[in-house]
Order: sequence, then structure tokens, then C-alpha cells
Amino acid sequence: MSFFTRGADATKVPVASPDWIRARLLAMLAPRTMDINLNRGMPSVPPNLPFLLLLLGGGAILLGLLIIWNEELLRWMVASIFLLIGAVLVLTGLRARRMLG
Repeated sequence: MSFFTRGADATKVPVASPDWIRARLLAMLAPRTMDINLNRGMPSVPPNLPFLLLLLGGGAILLGLLIIWNEELLRWMVASIFLLIGAVLVLTGLRARRMLG
């Protein structure tokens, strides 16, 4: 039967057989096997990781010293984080309003 039929056969719509649907559902729901190769040895450390950790640690120490030296810096940092989050939310809202109409 063709999809492009005329006359009396036009009311008959081709439908997928239940066996095909059942096989497709079973294939989707069946657990997939996963090859996990545990014989590769220890994972390696990326070569730039120590430098990155030293840089982040030094920056954290410097920030801590700056906050100890100037306590108002913490107030400014917290306020700037909230200002940044608020600005992102407002810009997102404006863009969503523009998209909707």
C-alpha cells in the first residue's frame, strides 16, 4: 500500500506494526554494556596543574591579607557580587521580554 493512495484506500493509514514498536522500546530500555578498562594504571596529573594550584593558592593568600589589612574590602566584594548577579538577572529579563514580544 502506498502513502499516496486515492479513492477507497485513502482512509486506510499505514501504521507501524506492534512488533516493530515493541522491539524498538526493548532496544531503548535494555541496559547497555560498558567497557571499563581498569588495567590502564594510575591516572596521570596534567603537567600545568602544580603551577595552577600555586597561582590560585598565592592569590587566595594575597586576598586574605588584603581583607585583613582593609576590612571594608570584604564589604565591597560582597556588594559587587550582588550587583553583578542583579545585573545579569536584569539583562536576562530584558532579553526574555524582548524575545517574547
